[in-house]
Amino acid sequence: MKHTTKKPRFLTLIKKLSCIAVLLCSFAGFAQKQGAIWYFGGFAGLDFNSGAPAVLTDNALSTGEGCSTISDANGNLLFYTNGVKIYNKNHQVMANGGDLQGSISSSQAAIIVKKPLAADIYYIFTTQSFDGYMPLGLNFYEVDMSLNNGLGQMVAKNWVPAGQPNPAPIYTPVAEKITAVKHADGEKVWVITHGADNSQDFVAYLISSTGVSTTPVISSVGTVYDNYFIPVGLLEENNLTGCLKASPDGTKLASAIGYNSSMFVTTPLLTKGLELLDFDAATGVVSNAQMISTLKSYGVEFSPNSQVLYASSTTSLNPNQIYQYDVTLATTAAIQASQTLITTQAGIGTLQLGIDGKLYGAKLMGGSALHVINKPNVLGGACDFQGSAVPLGSASCYNGLPNFLTSLFAEEIEFNGVCAGSPTMFNVSPYSNIQSATWNFGDPTSGTANTSTNVMPSHTYSQGGTYTVTVDFVSFGGQSLQITDTVIIAPAPVANTAPNLTVCQNQASALFNLTAQTAVILGTQLPADYTVTYHTTQADADAGTNALTGDLSAYSSTGQTIYVRVIKNAGSVCYSTTSFQLIIAPQPVANPVGPLTLCDTGAIDGFTAFNLTQQESTLLGGQTGLTVAYYTSQANAEAGTSPIVTQSTFTNTTNPQTIYVALTNTAGCKAYTLFTVSVTAAPVLPALPNLQSCDVAPTDGFAAFNLTQQSAALLAGQTGATVAYYTGQANAEAGANPIVTPSAFTNTTNPQTIYAVVTNAADCFSIATFNLEVTPVLQLPQVANLQTCDTGAADGFTSFNLAQYDAALLAGQTGATVAYYTSQANAEAGTSPIVTPSAFTNTVNPQTIYVAVTTAAGCQSYTTFTVNVFAAPAVVALPSIEICDGDVADGKATFNLTQQDAALLAGQTGVTIAYFTSQADADANSNAIANATAFVNTAAPQTIYVRVSNATCYATTSFTIDVLDAPQINNDLVLEGCSPFNLTDVAAQLTGGLTLSYYPTQSDALAGTNAIATPAVYALATNSGVVYIHAQNTAGCYTVAPLNLESGNCTIQRGISPNNDGLNDSFDLSGFQINNLEIFNRYGKEVYSKTHYSNEWYGQTDGGDELPTGTYYYVINFSDAPSKTGWIYINRQN
Repeated sequence: MKHTTKKPRFLTLIKKLSCIAVLLCSFAGFAQKQGAIWYFGGFAGLDFNSGAPAVLTDNALSTGEGCSTISDANGNLLFYTNGVKIYNKNHQVMANGGDLQGSISSSQAAIIVKKPLAADIYYIFTTQSFDGYMPLGLNFYEVDMSLNNGLGQMVAKNWVPAGQPNPAPIYTPVAEKITAVKHADGEKVWVITHGADNSQDFVAYLISSTGVSTTPVISSVGTVYDNYFIPVGLLEENNLTGCLKASPDGTKLASAIGYNSSMFVTTPLLTKGLELLDFDAATGVVSNAQMISTLKSYGVEFSPNSQVLYASSTTSLNPNQIYQYDVTLATTAAIQASQTLITTQAGIGTLQLGIDGKLYGAKLMGGSALHVINKPNVLGGACDFQGSAVPLGSASCYNGLPNFLTSLFAEEIEFNGVCAGSPTMFNVSPYSNIQSATWNFGDPTSGTANTSTNVMPSHTYSQGGTYTVTVDFVSFGGQSLQITDTVIIAPAPVANTAPNLTVCQNQASALFNLTAQTAVILGTQLPADYTVTYHTTQADADAGTNALTGDLSAYSSTGQTIYVRVIKNAGSVCYSTTSFQLIIAPQPVANPVGPLTLCDTGAIDGFTAFNLTQQESTLLGGQTGLTVAYYTSQANAEAGTSPIVTQSTFTNTTNPQTIYVALTNTAGCKAYTLFTVSVTAAPVLPALPNLQSCDVAPTDGFAAFNLTQQSAALLAGQTGATVAYYTGQANAEAGANPIVTPSAFTNTTNPQTIYAVVTNAADCFSIATFNLEVTPVLQLPQVANLQTCDTGAADGFTSFNLAQYDAALLAGQTGATVAYYTSQANAEAGTSPIVTPSAFTNTVNPQTIYVAVTTAAGCQSYTTFTVNVFAAPAVVALPSIEICDGDVADGKATFNLTQQDAALLAGQTGVTIAYFTSQADADANSNAIANATAFVNTAAPQTIYVRVSNATCYATTSFTIDVLDAPQINNDLVLEGCSPFNLTDVAAQLTGGLTLSYYPTQSDALAGTNAIATPAVYALATNSGVVYIHAQNTAGCYTVAPLNLESGNCTIQRGISPNNDGLNDSFDLSGFQINNLEIFNRYGKEVYSKTHYSNEWYGQTDGGDELPTGTYYYVINFSDAPSKTGWIYINRQN
């Protein structure tokens, strides 16, 4: 079956290949064999360089789970690690590489990543196993392969040079997961792990040519990872195991979430399964978590085309099944539905792609072979699973396989060379040792050259453009595959036509700046990508020979044709040519001219119209064949841009203003000069105030005005200037019919505009205007008296807003003012007005207020009104009412609100009291509480609002009612131990800061009598009994609950430390009659058993091997008592 891969992206360009002539380049630049050598498990090794994995027997490494190996691009081993030690290519521990802080029982103990753009620098990232406690965290180590004759040396840890104090982890804690994938730019690398302490955080560190970033990208998304261990009850639970993989194309992450717990965990708190997420290789952000399986999972891997996902999962202790998922589907439900069981085996651990395009699975429990999926891109059973297909000789596999940068296994077409007319070379990745290939380059115009059967062919595209490339090939293992992708071929360089270069002078030769033409010739093409050369013949330009040298910005010529060659850098052989002329032309002469001056006209703004063309005869001085243009800047004149269009009616934009002149001949040679235009300033006049007068008898709107009072402001100290006043604009501008007696002018209309003309000594004038207005006396309305209830101190005084009457008193008048006074005399004299009428506090009660309204003309009218303050009832601050919650514990109780009445009345008569549930209702006197003597609260706490009213005013206050929580205690409390019991140990089962006392009977507990005097040593005559707890909280509310006492086995020890110090060296059960003892590790595997056991187990297996530090599970079968189970801890650290 042929599998087809189509990808919505462009082919991978091998950026490191740099050649002068593309045809001479070696295809070695395509070699991608960093993942060719595998060392893993118990001294197992495989070599993929020949195409099929060959057994290696020189592995010095042994690891139960994670490891990593790195080779160079040609598949030569560099070094490998199990997260604890680094082994060089001679299989010896590397210098400084013997004490890494990884763990051989971490699912992914390590991963090796090469520093971008560095020849010899690599980074090793390590994780630790949880093993009953929280892992310490993520570390990285820098390896320099240029040291020790190519055997390498660990030179730094977490940015700190080797040999200095051990630095802390760069992130802690993390799960047993780590993966790496290329950044979207194809150069930098992301290293991704996951937090471990109640964490949803994916942690991504970016590795660039400058090293490892100090600040990771944190994405809080998806499943919570944690490790719970509660000694009381022997509860242990974690989901930190399992592998994390990025898809080879860098768009997705998959996390296999393992799960471990003690047998006493009945309600799991943590999640297990298989989680699929989106990854942004440009930003490092993880998103869109999808739980596609709830099976306990360990190994996980994508297909080379990143479209199919595989996971080793189980419903039991160890993974024993491989499931397949189609991750191209649009929804989580669809992906879940695509789940296909590929195989069921005795045990399956880590899954890992090889450079042969196949997917390999670790055979658990020391298996001596690997499982293989031959066609991982294919959905369903056609993926071709083979169990135990790759033998490992005498070595063992265990759980793990090497961890690699996943981008090494991306299925794609690589290419080199993108210029039309030059060869483009192609290769298929990651497949090594391809048997055969048939290529279609998507270029039918090339005829038979459009196809090739070479494994790594080249093709020359005649035109630039986007081409679809397809390769059908047979892998080393015989699998038929197809990949389709696109390549963008750059067109031949563009040589844009450059303008001729002209030098204006009267000599036979001139200097020309040829380099100034480069930017024009290249246009939008990047100068750094192209080489531009100048030649004296077309033949030289075509051949790329005899290019002009020296200072081409000052090239001497008597006039000639220059030929230009443009070629793309980086070894391209395609080029384009163009040409331009060098011309020498005569220089015109611009004769100097004098300035132009005009008096300001129209608006007095310093601007007027000039006829610039009156200067032309002087400028030309008899020269012919020239054009004259005028400009407002020297730059525009030299550039020939934005000339003055209306030369005969040009209005200046500044005063004075320089005009720039350019005289141009037919060859484009120019001469420049300038002159000034200026406008004689007109008098600058101020804005004049209007003149106003109050209307007097008869009230006809006419009065006499002295206009000359404006003259001083108009002249403003000017000498030689005159002032005249007019009744019309036309007369003012013509200087006709001035007002004869301006000092006693009676207006003829109301209002009336007067035009004042000021003429200076230069006979330039300006006009200002002002208005004459006769204002009538105002007729004021009678406003209502102001009344309010007393506020604050009950003294008959309060604040009034007198200004609320401003609008009514003004009645739309503009320019008028309102003032308030406490006496008629002050109002008429305009003295001692009330300063803050919007917040006036009366001084007598009642009090008369006097109002004066003054128009803009100073005309006044008067009126009065009264302010009066009525007494309000008195209120006091009220205490809260609190009740303990009843048996129902619903936060509800019945309150008698009227118990506050006496404090509210306090001897007042003629008042009423009402209670409300909101301030708004109290103010509105609506929705009063109907039965205030038996009110059931609706919230706890709840505010009650009180309204105390008399005949005219009211006042409000509030108080709080609250239902206090009684302690909530289960009636199934149990204290297990030995007599005498420490009853106070039950406090650990309770929360809330309770005060506890203990009683022999429930009635004593309820009455608080006959308390147990010594609860810490309470003796129990039988195997079980009951006492009663009186639990009281800080609010004074209490609850009584029974505490059941049960005797248990108190003599079995909790741990051993087999270090021969005579203390807890062995598991001593010699005081019991035991038929059989069984010991199990955390995976449920029996590691030790013995019949008729007494005191023989000191932390060894049945075979006598030492068991590592950790927690183990025991089962004791007594001959005279029921069986007992529990946990015992081996401590070998001290």
